[in-house]
Amino acid sequence: MLHDLEKSLALIKGPLDEISRDNNIEESKKNKLHLAIWSVQKAQKTISDLILGKKIGDKSYIDIPNSETAENLKDTQYLQIDQAFMEKMISIIKAHINDIDFTVDTLSQEIGMSRSSLYHRIKDICNCAPADFIRKFRLEKAKELLETSQYTVSEIAFKTGFSDVKYFRTVFKKEYNNSPRNFTKISQ
Repeated sequence: MLHDLEKSLALIKGPLDEISRDNNIEESKKNKLHLAIWSVQKAQKTISDLILGKKIGDKSYIDIPNSETAENLKDTQYLQIDQAFMEKMISIIKAHINDIDFTVDTLSQEIGMSRSSLYHRIKDICNCAPADFIRKFRLEKAKELLETSQYTVSEIAFKTGFSDVKYFRTVFKKEYNNSPRNFTKISQ
């Protein structure tokens, strides 16, 4: 049963990824798609842990089949809380997308959590550090701007909160296996 669920989630994630790359989608709908993708990834990780028999909390899900319904309800509630948290965090990052002074400390203050609590929460949900999440979000926005071809690479770097164009080019190439300039040519 878990293997079937794992396969179903994989089938869902592919089209969601493809749809999220569509430039004709409104920004708010694109954000919801990204949240759906993160939710699917979180569910896939949980299922992988269940298949491997890893213990979550103090209980092994594999060993307690009678409590499966209660645990599924609990997982659904956690996913809803995680989704609300991610929506709030994304709205804060979006509000500061071009602010080069926006840091993890700023995010933790605005979201109302300590830096270490924020780190653990984001790490649990997305399996990355907050600074990495912010950078990936900025790079995703930069990619969208590059696809429109309205701005130069330098303008896009500054519009997405990067103060150093060389650093922007380096991290963009690392993330997308292509330089921003070549990416612009490909998307035209």
